[in-house]
Amino acid sequence: MRAFTDSWVEKFSTSYEDEPLVQLTWFTASPGVELIKLVIDGVVKRGDDVIDLGCGPGVDAVFLAAQGMSVAGLDLSEAALERAQMLARLAGVSPRFVQGDVLDPPLPDNAADVVTDSFVFHNMRSCDCIGIFRQRRSLIRSTGSVGSRSACEPPAEISRNPCLDWR
Repeated sequence: MRAFTDSWVEKFSTSYEDEPLVQLTWFTASPGVELIKLVIDGVVKRGDDVIDLGCGPGVDAVFLAAQGMSVAGLDLSEAALERAQMLARLAGVSPRFVQGDVLDPPLPDNAADVVTDSFVFHNMRSCDCIGIFRQRRSLIRSTGSVGSRSACEPPAEISRNPCLDWR
């Protein structure tokens, strides 16, 4: 749990174990509009290898798998991943779900055409923000792309750092 803020650890780390999904204020049962646009626009294509960092209960991962992508969803919460497996079975798809920290994922470098995350960045400790950008860069192939949905902008030191140009 080293990547996340203390408030996340204290308040939310057991939410998937303790609450029905409908009670979680951040849960939506549909993928983000931005992700849907990436699929429609052909940025994320059928057959692409996709890693969904912080996949939670698997909504984006299941959507992508249903569109024909090969998906690995990563999350810290075992309970969230169990719910993701249930959703995948219900949808008739089989993304791979992996438990792990977004800053040290048990996934090989250069494994993905696309790396995506949804609302992971704003829950991270500020000292780890550059780490997630570097980690996403290591997971993605040189011709790949990154999609991110967050409730905040990256800190200025990330926005201004030319070493972190991950595209």
